[in-house]
Amino acid sequence: MFKIQNTTRKLAAFAALLVIFGAAAPRSHAQGSLVSWGSNFNGQVSGTPTGTFTAVAAGTAHSVAIRSNGKLVSWGNNAFGLVSDTPAGTFTAVTAGNQFTVALRTNGILVAWGRGDSGQLLTPAGTFSAVAAGGFHGVAIRPGGTLQSWGYDAYGQVSLTPAGTFSAVAAGWYHSMAIRTDGTLICWGGDSYGQVSGPNADGGTFTAVEGGQYHSVAIRTGGTLQSWGNDAYGQVSLTPAGTFIAVGAGYRHSVAIRADGTLQSWGDNSFGQVSGTPVGTFSAVAAGDSHGVAIRRR
Repeated sequence: MFKIQNTTRKLAAFAALLVIFGAAAPRSHAQGSLVSWGSNFNGQVSGTPTGTFTAVAAGTAHSVAIRSNGKLVSWGNNAFGLVSDTPAGTFTAVTAGNQFTVALRTNGILVAWGRGDSGQLLTPAGTFSAVAAGGFHGVAIRPGGTLQSWGYDAYGQVSLTPAGTFSAVAAGWYHSMAIRTDGTLICWGGDSYGQVSGPNADGGTFTAVEGGQYHSVAIRTGGTLQSWGNDAYGQVSLTPAGTFIAVGAGYRHSVAIRADGTLQSWGDNSFGQVSGTPVGTFSAVAAGDSHGVAIRRR
């Protein structure tokens, strides 16, 4: 929730590179203008910037994107300096969590800003290739493929971080997920709704994964979607059929890009985050708490 490219069981809806709460990896082929929809209480929709962008992420009530020149722009809720403290420089990836943002500089160094009461801004030293922001924690992939987590650890989000080598990572409110280099998925952290234990015994291989508040969604090898965890608003049971290339997970909804570039959203529609899904073709998407943002194909 809080969108990626290149477990054990329990938001905000956060970020996506091809996504949210979520995950981010180096900028993809995505390049185009932005479109936002859903809740606009903090200007998440009306404040959407113009220009050309290569990556996007969505947090609780704010969004952040990387321009084609590598510079960041943030909009929406400015609590904790989410917008005003956006750092200068050039970046290759960005992810947004619950009132905090983490971005990956072109030199591989992480920088975080916003809310920091749980250590979520204390990013580890060294270089990284991908990063994801959850509710109050973060997780990133080092160049060699190993994981490192930091921040809130009440549910083992940090201490239960698995060993091994990984190609993708994502984070929900109190849980994290990662795809091993062999394509298998592992989840860890809070499991109050089965958002961790759901896929761990399921097997199979995956190409992308995203975490919402208490639900998760992943793309299987072959392009089909699998969702698990809290289903109070149909986040799991309404998961669409078909083939998909990217996915994002929000507070209680999800959004994905079909192979033809069109968007599909499902789950909670309290603020039009499902019914307001834009038409057209897109190359990247992110889901925030109750809003979405995507990059149109040029």
